[in-house]
Amino acid sequence: MNGATLLALETGEALSAESRAQEATELNQALDDVWGTAHARFLLGHVFAEKGDFAEAKQLFKESASRFEQLHDEHHALLATRSLAWTYAELGDRERAHALREDNLRRARAEGDRPMEARSLGALVLCS
Repeated sequence: MNGATLLALETGEALSAESRAQEATELNQALDDVWGTAHARFLLGHVFAEKGDFAEAKQLFKESASRFEQLHDEHHALLATRSLAWTYAELGDRERAHALREDNLRRARAEGDRPMEARSLGALVLCS
């Protein structure tokens, strides 16, 4: 279901993506799949961001980042935090967005996550 959500997002099928993400969340929770649930919530955050509901997306990205951190999955926690920073920027809190982006850069460097380091640098350049 997470894959179906991603495919629907990539093809611009917002209603289908939302439905699939909700189903993915329910299925992953029923299976007690903590990582799958975190990923479903991350994808659902993107569904709400695509709809322009950045307040709801922000909550979903926060939840997702927290779950990935609890699982010690730093790469996915950084992805979720990157999206969280985007929502703060869209909601007008540029200072918080910038702080999250700087923190993501620091964490990516500490992890040796070069792709996330590059994404973090790119985000900082674009928001400066």
